Order: sequence, then structure tokens, then C-alpha cells
Amino acid sequence: MKMNEAMFADCYTLDQLLSALVEMDHRARDYDLTDAVDLSDLPNYGGIEPVSTIEVWSWDESRLLVGDGSPKEWEIVTRS
Repeated sequence: MKMNEAMFADCYTLDQLLSALVEMDHRARDYDLTDAVDLSDLPNYGGIEPVSTIEVWSWDESRLLVGDGSPKEWEIVTRS
């Protein structure tokens, strides 16, 4: 069972969320991270949902968490 809300309860910012995902991905040597985390249902931290959420995993008022592949390849970028 994937319980994102409990997993990310201590993540209060986009930066903390990305750090937690990278750490979880690093620890997930024996399984795929997507077996434990529903990446399509990550928390967001304010702001309007982007028009296109392709490769956008989460956001706040001024930034987007974007990327393809594993979280260690994701980055936080400024909204345009």
C-alpha cells in the first residue's frame, strides 16, 4: 500500500520533498521506488497547478519539481 501522506509528513518545502525522494530512491536498491511511492500523487506546496504537468512532479508558488527518470535526476526550476 502506498501511503504518500505519511511518508512526506515531515516535508514542508519542495526542497525537502526532493531530498526525501532522492534518499528513498538511494535506499531502494532491492526494489523500484514506484513500488513504494505513488509519484503521481506527491504533495504540492501552494501556487496554481501548471497547465501541463508532463514531467512535473510537484510545485510551490514560484518553482516546479521536474524531471524524467529517477528522483536523483530531477531538479527544481523557477516557473516561467
